[in-house]
Amino acid sequence: MIARQLERFVQEQMIATRIPGLSLVLLRGDEVAARHFGFADLVRREPPAGSTRYGIGSVTKVFTAVAVLQLVQEGALSLDDEVARHLPDEARAFGDATVAHLLAHASGLPALGWSETKMSSSWFMDGFPVGGFADLATFMDGAEAWNTAAPGERWQYSNEAYILLGRLIEVLDGVPYARSLERRVLAPLGMQRSTFERDVVAADGDRVQPYMHDEHGRLQAGENLYGAMPAAGGLVSTADDMARFARFLMDGRAHDGAALLEARSLERMAASDVAIDPPSPFDHLPLWADPVRVNGAGLQRHVGVLGHDVWAHGGGVMGGTAYVAVIPEVRLGVVVLANAHGYPLAQLALVALGSMLGAAPEDFPFVRRQRLLERAAGSYASWAGTIRADLVPSGWGLELRLAFEPRGRGVPLVLLEHDDERDVTRFLTLGGGRPGSAEIRYTDDGPVLVYERYALRRRGETPR
Repeated sequence: MIARQLERFVQEQMIATRIPGLSLVLLRGDEVAARHFGFADLVRREPPAGSTRYGIGSVTKVFTAVAVLQLVQEGALSLDDEVARHLPDEARAFGDATVAHLLAHASGLPALGWSETKMSSSWFMDGFPVGGFADLATFMDGAEAWNTAAPGERWQYSNEAYILLGRLIEVLDGVPYARSLERRVLAPLGMQRSTFERDVVAADGDRVQPYMHDEHGRLQAGENLYGAMPAAGGLVSTADDMARFARFLMDGRAHDGAALLEARSLERMAASDVAIDPPSPFDHLPLWADPVRVNGAGLQRHVGVLGHDVWAHGGGVMGGTAYVAVIPEVRLGVVVLANAHGYPLAQLALVALGSMLGAAPEDFPFVRRQRLLERAAGSYASWAGTIRADLVPSGWGLELRLAFEPRGRGVPLVLLEHDDERDVTRFLTLGGGRPGSAEIRYTDDGPVLVYERYALRRRGETPR
């Protein structure tokens, strides 16, 4: 079920973006196939396995959403309830936003950055001294003045919202969040190696070491956050356990067949509550025709992926990264776990789903963009070598670094289109305080960069 082309693609991206270890699981109906790549730990240099524990970051939010929807089914609350009705002290900053608004990241309150301080090693005390929910409520006091939209109007990803939802679960269930999730979700699904407990993971030799890239691209040891933000990103799981969870997302049932979520609740998780991606001037360009994304009550829906809608969520905390995606209508699913940030796991998951649907990686616009940028990158020179420049891959596309310009004054080149007939790639440039254009013409003598008054031929690979 895992095609060789897919294995090559995964390994290629791991090498390019320096991911030490990765686990990939594909599900088709009742069939499950797994492939584990690289190393769980660069010191022990042992490969990961299906039982190896990874931090799954914000995929934890999907578990939180499941518990909230179970409480709705039980009549303990409504998705239309204002959160402040149940948490009058902690949720003041969310005003009249409802439970549904928080689940969809559409409360109107922007992300306040508290969780980012938890993940930053640059703070002198490793983040703000915000421990429990009372501290978070104090930290957020007065933040309602920062609202940027009415509830339900705009998508703004919020860890704070899900931390409050975790508190809501505690209040309604009368037990700590982790214990509630164990009873409601983990135990019924047979996810026996999934835990929120730091000591349990620390004592287990079958776990990955998460890694972060420093400013020079070198790998440094990271760490799961556990209790720092449990409902928003604290769960540690395994490929085997997450395969069980992915299957649950297709039908709402536990491993013994019991229904944990009704069909309407499961569908509500991926409903179209709010658009994630704002309109872009590139939307009409084929190279930027990525699936439209919307957010429901806990899951994102990628609309029109090879003729199907994909329900998905990703996560990444301090080097532990994860992605789960399913197409319930055809019972296909994928789980990706990695021990470092690097190639976007959302894109890798879509390529994996595409592989099961008979598609090649290049059938996705984001892969075509990547291939065009890789093809164009390199060192260029003008006639007689009088002008030299490097085209270096960057987050927006390519950066043109002219040798005669001061370091740090590179010109961004944003990919626009590729003319297959003429074999020419065109870019929008942002240099000199105004937009412009550039193109790369592929000739028998090699690529030629045409930029402003210059023509430069590629002379070698981009210096590392």
